[in-house]
Amino acid sequence: MKKKLFTIAAVAIFSVFAVSCNCDRANENKEGTTEVTTQKAKYACEMKCETSDQPGKCSKCGMDMKEVD
Repeated sequence: MKKKLFTIAAVAIFSVFAVSCNCDRANENKEGTTEVTTQKAKYACEMKCETSDQPGKCSKCGMDMKEVD
């Protein structure tokens, strides 16, 4: 019983460690520098019919697309 509990605890600790180490490298390129991603402004219909990267009218309901934070 103690051996099973120890094994489960060891696997859990290893999993947490492995995931936390990998998160730091998610945005690095091959040279080791962090990439900066730029995003275009997103627009959404007030009725939430659709989203777009450009302002204008919703193609489904005709309402104005508003900029989303």
